[in-house]
This record gives sequence, C-alpha cells and structure tokens, in this order.
Amino acid sequence: MRFEEIKEFDIDELSLDEGNYRFQKAKNQKECIKKIYNANNSYFRGLMKSIAEDDLGEPILVYQKGKDNIVSDGNRRISALKVLHSESYAPNDSIKQYASELRKSHSINFSSVQAQVSNDKKLVSRTVYERHSSGKNGTSRIPWNAYAAARFGFDTKIGDDKEWYIMALLSEAESKYPSITTFVDSSNFSYEVFRRLARAAFKKGVISDNIFSERGERIKKTARKDLVKDAATKAKSFLNSMSKKELTLSRKGEGYADQETVEKYLEKYLLSPDNQELEDVKNDGFADSENSGELANDTGNTNKNTEDSSNDDTSDQNNQTTGGRTTGNGINKSETIVAKLETLKSKKLSNLYYSLYTISLKAHPTLMYVGAWSFFEVLSNLLNKSNNDAFPGFLRNKMQTLGFTNKTENKDFGLSLDDISKYGNATKHSKRSTPMTGLQLINDFEVLEPLIVAIIDELINQNKSKK
Repeated sequence: MRFEEIKEFDIDELSLDEGNYRFQKAKNQKECIKKIYNANNSYFRGLMKSIAEDDLGEPILVYQKGKDNIVSDGNRRISALKVLHSESYAPNDSIKQYASELRKSHSINFSSVQAQVSNDKKLVSRTVYERHSSGKNGTSRIPWNAYAAARFGFDTKIGDDKEWYIMALLSEAESKYPSITTFVDSSNFSYEVFRRLARAAFKKGVISDNIFSERGERIKKTARKDLVKDAATKAKSFLNSMSKKELTLSRKGEGYADQETVEKYLEKYLLSPDNQELEDVKNDGFADSENSGELANDTGNTNKNTEDSSNDDTSDQNNQTTGGRTTGNGINKSETIVAKLETLKSKKLSNLYYSLYTISLKAHPTLMYVGAWSFFEVLSNLLNKSNNDAFPGFLRNKMQTLGFTNKTENKDFGLSLDDISKYGNATKHSKRSTPMTGLQLINDFEVLEPLIVAIIDELINQNKSKK
C-alpha cells in the first residue's frame, strides 16, 4: 500500500491547498473556499448537505509539510466541512444561513477527519494526478478540466504532456498580467481554445519558440526580454478575445476555433521580433551581408580567406569595438577569446570562432547553430570527452573543476549549452526541424564567455605540462 496508516485530524488542524490546480493560487483559506464555491455553487450546497447527513466518506489525502497538514485531495469536501464548522468561512450570507440550518438539524463530526498521510511530495503528487487526470484503469475519480490537468502536470512534471510550452506561455502571461487570472479561473475559459491558438502562433512564427528551454521545460532565463514580453502580450490578447467569445468550442456561429478560423484570427498579429528580423533579411535579399566580413553571396566565397583570418583584424573593419567586445553581424566578438585561441594555437577553433562572429546570424541561422555546436564539441573533445557523452552534460561536470562554484551562474551556463546543443543537433539530424533565427546565440555566447575562457586556459596549461 502507498499509505500505510490513516490518521484522524480535527478540522482546524487541516489547511486547504491554496495552490489547488482547479484554480489559480488563493491568498488565504477563505479565498480558497470562495474559489471552490464559485466553480459550482449548486454542487457546493449539495456537498454540504451530503457531509452533514453522511459524513465525509472515504479518507482525504494529506501532505505533511513540517507542522502543516495540507489537503492534497479532498479540498472540496474539507471546504464544505470548514464552512459547516465556522460561518466565518462562508462565501456569502446564503451559504452562511444554510450552514447554520444544517448544523442545527444534524450532528456533524468535526474532530475525527480521516486522512491518508505522507511527507513524500512526489508520492502524494503522483497519487493526486492518477486520481484526477490520468483516467486509467479506473483510477480517475473526479476529473479535472484540461487546464487543471495541464497546470498540475506542468508544475510537478508528472504525466506525459508534450505540450508543456503552452502552459509555460500561459503562466508567463498570468505572471505579467495578473488581471487575466480571473478569466482563466472562470468556467468560461477553455484551455483547448488557448492551446489551438498557441500551437498555431508558434507554427506561424507569431510567437517565438526560442524563449523555451527543453531541458527545464520552462521559459529560459537567458531568453531575449523582448521576445518574452511579445509572447506574453499576445497571449493576453488571445485571452481577451476568448473572454469576448470571439473564439470558442461552440460550433454555433462564426467563432468556432477550427484550424481555418484560428489561422485567420492570427493574421492580425505581426511576427515575433526574431522572426520579423529574419523576414526583413529575406525581403532585402541579404543586403546587410555586403562588405561586412560575412558570406558575400551564395557561391561560398567570403570576403577574406578564412585560413588565416583569425589573425587578421582587418576583416572586422565594419564592426564596432567597445570594452573588448566587437559587435557585428554574428555573435559579439570577444577580444579575450580571440587572444586565448591564438595562444592555444588551434586553427580549427580559431576558424570556427571567426565564422561565428562574422557570418550573419539573421541570414544563416542553420549554419550558425551547427558552427556553435561544433565549437563546443571540439572544446569538449580536447578536454577528453568520450564519444558517448553530450557536451552539455560533460561540461556541467567540469564546471567546479574549472573554478565555477556559483550555482546560479552554473545553471545559466547549462541553459545556454542546452540551447546550442538542442538546435545544433536538430539541424544536423532532423529531417524538418531547423532554427528560424540565430540571434539567441548572441546572448548564449555572452553568458558562456567566462566558461569558454576557463576551458581554453585549461587546455593551454595542459599543453604546457606536456612540454
């Protein structure tokens, strides 16, 4: 058995889960009860009557967190029992009066609430998920709606939802615009309609998919702020349209959210900033590549011979240098990295890095991600990475050895390495997947510069020790 014992609690010893996945986080216990009541007020009255007449029924599920006994399953029943026990919790005068009448006419047990108990959060979460959203083998009791199931799966990473990025987008929108939470919590909100809008928006480039971290299943901390803001603002706009019933699941009228309607609706939105930049490049015929030290045309000829270009700064005459960093059409060139690579005397790494800061990120994102992937693969191989290891995991294990002990900094390193690995591998191996813009690489290489310098220094020292 998962839960070996059943304990009894007084009603005052139990706390409702203020983060209940049927709604957004409540501020306190009374607001939690009000949200549960508002979800279905007639059901709540019936539940009060049933508890007064027949008790709670089967045991609830409690997660013990320190001294707190948090109800993980059974929140609606405990809400009704709390209202019966104390009128101060009643969401309105009508329910207050009804609770008083039931108390007078029935003997209600408030001191022996039976509960399965565990301090294992993962075990409790898995049990709740099986009861309310999996629906397999008869384990699902009172099904959550699609939004509640998706939100629970997103927060706990339990289940097999492959569209976590939709929940990530919705959470970001609610974080930036708290006013939309009222609609999302209401019965008028349809997670399915929002899902259809979000999927189509990603597909059409209206919202950038470069803001997400596959490894963390969250929006990247290193994502461009303008892309995140653009995504959240558009998500808010989607929700406003849904609240006005411009898009619904009702087949009556013109607002049914089928593929054709959704795509037509999205026509009024501009592309995300990174996809718009790519479109601008396409429309002007890659004019920004002329005389800039990047690929001059599609013949493969460059403005300079890359065989000795890493040691020739004249190739960057159209770039601007500030604080040891040169900005141009590729990633921002680090003079420190260039100098370190010259000392290392690795022509391959020097040429790869030269290409990364001279070739246009906007015009050649596919080429740039393969180049970035190759750069870190070579660095890792020189540090004796085995063929079975991927460079993000290998370099994570090297960070402390290289002198990086700050967990936040190391996490940021990891996120950027994952980003480069993800898009580099997708470009190399997928039949269809390809990055639409390489601009995220600017931020990734800036984040990773201290790690790159430390790796090159380590390689230089290894070479010295061999002499």
